[in-house]
Amino acid sequence: MTLNDRVWRIIDRFLIAIIVVFAALHFVRLAADFPLDKWWEVAAFTDEGWWNIAAVNVIQTGHWAIAGDLNQAIGAPVLPAIMLPAFRAAGAGLVTARVVESIFFLLVSLVAYLLALRLEGRRFALAVTALFVVSYYEFAFSRIALLENPMLFFALLALYTVTCWNEKPVLRGVAIGFLVAAAFLTKMSAVFVLVPIAYLLYERSRSRFRFALSLLAALVAAAITMSIYAVFVSFYYASDFRSFMQNQPHLSFGASAFKRLPWELLRSTAHGQYMEPVIYPLALLGTLCYLLSRRGALRRPLFVVSFLWLVSYLGYLAMRSYCPPRYYAVLYWPIICLLLLSIKALFDTNRRIAFGVAGIVCLCGFYNAYCVADYLVHPRYSMLSMAHDVHDRVLKGNRGNILLGSMANTVSLENYVPSINDRYGSKPLAWKLDAYCPAYYINSGDEPGSWHYWAQLEARRVVESRYSLELDAHYVVFAAGRPEDNVYLYKLHRKTSACE
Repeated sequence: MTLNDRVWRIIDRFLIAIIVVFAALHFVRLAADFPLDKWWEVAAFTDEGWWNIAAVNVIQTGHWAIAGDLNQAIGAPVLPAIMLPAFRAAGAGLVTARVVESIFFLLVSLVAYLLALRLEGRRFALAVTALFVVSYYEFAFSRIALLENPMLFFALLALYTVTCWNEKPVLRGVAIGFLVAAAFLTKMSAVFVLVPIAYLLYERSRSRFRFALSLLAALVAAAITMSIYAVFVSFYYASDFRSFMQNQPHLSFGASAFKRLPWELLRSTAHGQYMEPVIYPLALLGTLCYLLSRRGALRRPLFVVSFLWLVSYLGYLAMRSYCPPRYYAVLYWPIICLLLLSIKALFDTNRRIAFGVAGIVCLCGFYNAYCVADYLVHPRYSMLSMAHDVHDRVLKGNRGNILLGSMANTVSLENYVPSINDRYGSKPLAWKLDAYCPAYYINSGDEPGSWHYWAQLEARRVVESRYSLELDAHYVVFAAGRPEDNVYLYKLHRKTSACE
């Protein structure tokens, strides 16, 4: 064995050690607060409850949906269906939900490694996976129970399946179709994966006939699966399904929105800095240079898949006209692939610059590792403490009390407090107040002038038309110094005309 081989073997083992250690760290202190001081996210208060409350509802009431309330599981059933057996086995709670989410992150990392291994080789796959698992951004967002990682798992598995069963195009197509349907029923943004799948399927098929056969089988399998589910929910949960679809702005993309598309595309691209303020712009610059160099970028399947992934997902975000930090968790892996592939190509033309860029990327990786370690060494548990205190206050003396509010579902996810949402649902808030007569109202502060601020003002106006509010507790959650970190718990006292 030569010295060069020994050096590479040491590097490979170092990368494997990084992957194993930082993958394991995803399961450490899962109850700790989300680092809201780094990425402001309304989802840190609300979305874990919104997307997983259906599993709690089944345990509490035997039903997935609460009549008239926000029932997101009707349009996105995969994650709550996976959470249900976990909750039954270990009990509902933020930690249980986050363990499931962290397992999905491990599965995403594994499938991403296998796909890069098949398309680009072992050492490249190790480097990409190491940068992926060490990312502080991915660490933060893959430990709260959101939809991005489960959806990403099914999307990546569909892409990997494209590279399998070349001799059985129909079987391959059916498997791809079912996986695409699973990704889509996890989160509708999975529509972006259709473009890279179509390209990779064409590139991997030995003939146009086999490509057409696989593509047709995939489309038929996906269409049948989603049609069966759509018919089912339209029959049993028509109002909830209609309410869910009305909250998908990209489905009503019209002429006026089309005029704003260039600006929205620019905005969605610029907001990619949420992921990494150094790696992301380097990846975009490297991708552009690689494409303009005419050195065979389009002949590398992983580069084309990653580029199509980037373009189609940014286009999707532009159509939504909504770019919160959590949405970009889907983009980090292809961004790393594009960056490392462009560095790899740069070594053939200018090794000095390539070494410099590679050094910057390594420094970013070490800085991300430091941020992860610092987060774990200095945990905060303000969200968990608030949830337990709210539980004690709401349920004392009367187990029939119901908690109202946009973050009420997250409290319920932690400790089974019965809850309803104050902003969304298939019925107006006034109807829900009359039907359920909540005893407590939990509300967060918000930055004046923001969309959430006006939504909360409107909800509070409706609540105050039927109830008098008595402040019962005040919490400072996440301690990032924003108005949004102030959470208020009110006792609701019925007015004469309410709940009669």
